[in-house]
Amino acid sequence: MLETPWTTERVGLLVRLWDESVRTRLIAERINAQTGSAFTKNAVIGKANRLGLSKPRERPEQKQPHWSACYRAQLSENASICMWPTGHPDDTDFHFCGTKSLPSKPYCRHNHDAEHDRSMEEAAKRREAA
Repeated sequence: MLETPWTTERVGLLVRLWDESVRTRLIAERINAQTGSAFTKNAVIGKANRLGLSKPRERPEQKQPHWSACYRAQLSENASICMWPTGHPDDTDFHFCGTKSLPSKPYCRHNHDAEHDRSMEEAAKRREAA
C-alpha cells in the first residue's frame, strides 16, 4: 500500500484553515511551511474535494474603499468631468477634480497638460539613464 503525503497533521491543518476561509494558495503555503511538504494550491483543492469540504464558503465581506463610491457617483452623474484624483485614496477628503473634462478625455485641460508634461519628463530621464 502506498503511503499518502496527507498525514493526519496536514489534513487537520487543511480543515482548520479551510474553516477559517483562508485562500487555498495560502493554505498550501502554511502547510508546507509547518510540515516541510510541497503541496500546491491544486493539491489543497483536490484534498478538500475528497474530504467533502468543497461546498461554497462565505468570504468575509470586503469593504469598498470610499473613493470607489465617489468615482462611480461622479461617473454616473456626469461623464464629462475631470477624474484627476486629488489627495490620497485612504484620506476622507479624497476627491476628483470635477471640472469640465476635455472631449473624449478623462481630465480637464490643466490636469491633462500636467500629466503630459510629467510623462515627457519621465521619458527623458529614462533616455538619459540608458
